[in-house]
Amino acid sequence: MLHAFNQKNVRRVLAQRDDEHVNDKNEDGVTSMAFSPLAFMPTDEAMRVLEAVIGAPLRDALRGREVLAHDVTFWPSGLRACGWSSDANSRCEPDLLVLLTISGGGELVLVGEMKWDWRIADGHLADEIRRERRAVSLKYPKADLLAFAITKFHLFKDPPDTVPLTWVGVQRSASLLHFRSPGSIAGRWGGLVSVFLAKAKQTSFQGFHVPNASKIPRSTPVFWNAPDV
Repeated sequence: MLHAFNQKNVRRVLAQRDDEHVNDKNEDGVTSMAFSPLAFMPTDEAMRVLEAVIGAPLRDALRGREVLAHDVTFWPSGLRACGWSSDANSRCEPDLLVLLTISGGGELVLVGEMKWDWRIADGHLADEIRRERRAVSLKYPKADLLAFAITKFHLFKDPPDTVPLTWVGVQRSASLLHFRSPGSIAGRWGGLVSVFLAKAKQTSFQGFHVPNASKIPRSTPVFWNAPDV
């Protein structure tokens, strides 16, 4: 919540009042509540969280390589990409960037886009992520990129080259992480975030349990190699 308070002027979480900016602040607040703890975790514990949330696509992107360090940034400033309706560059602000330093000198950048109550058009979300990917690739030209999107509602069409997730799925992954390792840092994150998302009315909370794996859609590896420079 510190990031959302300091950077996005969020003063309440899940506000209900009639305010045109309420959804923006709720979205930023939920993002910060769920992922700000990553910034304070040892890298191995942060990776347990990220792998629980993103799943096989992240493991495939790493290809067995060791992650030596991680750096978490929310709503990074200074990123620019071609605008929505012109070739001129304009501000581009992913919700979350996680820069992973990998053994052997490589880097992998995780680009996260979060949506809360908005039923955003699939094409609009795809365009938004495309701009973010382009902006990040300009800043980290030698890094591989892995984009993921977390939405409240399932999309009719998944954005290209993006891992599609839902907040219900994140809640289940967090609950499973807590179930498997309740005393670890990642497990404690899972317990807190699982309860938070349940109380945020993303899913009914019935205690910590192992989700029914048959109901969880399997992800497809969709990481992007850096262009030659």
